[in-house]
Amino acid sequence: MDDVLQRYCDIICPIVEAHQAKVYDIATKRLGRTLHLQVRVDKPGRITLDECVAINEAISQRIDELKAGWFGEPFVLDVSSPGAERELTSPEAIQEVIGEYVHLDYFGHQHGETYHEGVLVDVLDEVYILTYNDRGRFRQLRIQKDQVRKIRLAVKL
Repeated sequence: MDDVLQRYCDIICPIVEAHQAKVYDIATKRLGRTLHLQVRVDKPGRITLDECVAINEAISQRIDELKAGWFGEPFVLDVSSPGAERELTSPEAIQEVIGEYVHLDYFGHQHGETYHEGVLVDVLDEVYILTYNDRGRFRQLRIQKDQVRKIRLAVKL
């Protein structure tokens, strides 16, 4: 994280934590001539839109109090969730979703498929254990971690 984003994190992280949530990531993005400060937040059980609004208002108020326009220009603050189907990029993030519905993409074929969706039952040292519905029958798979290209949350329809 660069110095400017770290300074914003020093302000933003305590506010987010006071709302019993955590910062998933912070980024800046230019859309046209407007600079956007994007803060994605989450909490166990998922964050709601109302909670994102409350966090956005608290951060805006604190930045206004500090006159912390460190970007040297006006910017738009955007507080949101990481998304219903966000990619899980760390071992900690994967551990946090045990018991939830996930999508696993493979480097090649695993158990005859290039991906599976199901409930992540457990995470062992070298293996993900997934329960999925195979035409009305629930089956359990053991997938080697080194064979998984990407793992993300999935919405079960």
